Amino acid sequence: MKKLETERLIDQIEKLHGNNWAGANVHEILNGIDDETANKKMDLFNNTIHQIARHILATEFLVIKRLQGINYVLKDEEDWIPVAEVVKIEWTDTRNAILESKKELIYELNKKDDSDLYHPII
Repeated sequence: MKKLETERLIDQIEKLHGNNWAGANVHEILNGIDDETANKKMDLFNNTIHQIARHILATEFLVIKRLQGINYVLKDEEDWIPVAEVVKIEWTDTRNAILESKKELIYELNKKDDSDLYHPII
């Protein structure tokens, strides 16, 4: 069972979350953002930091489900949570969910070998 490419993907995910090519640690950055800032609507941006973080989580959830063989489709309100709803979610919970999502994504990728990457995941 060849896993060179699968392991490369896992390494890229680890680097994204750790000290990556940009010298940034995603979790240090997110931990440095308070609730007010995460939910603040900024000029020239359509979404808040919190909405963007939740959008990334939704996308990862979709990928995880499909890696599990489930043909999951995001509802619009899952993909981009409206501001009025996202402010009801604790920013700390979102940050923790990002850590958990990373672990689950890596767990599912570890079940795959390189030959799986040449086939649709659902």
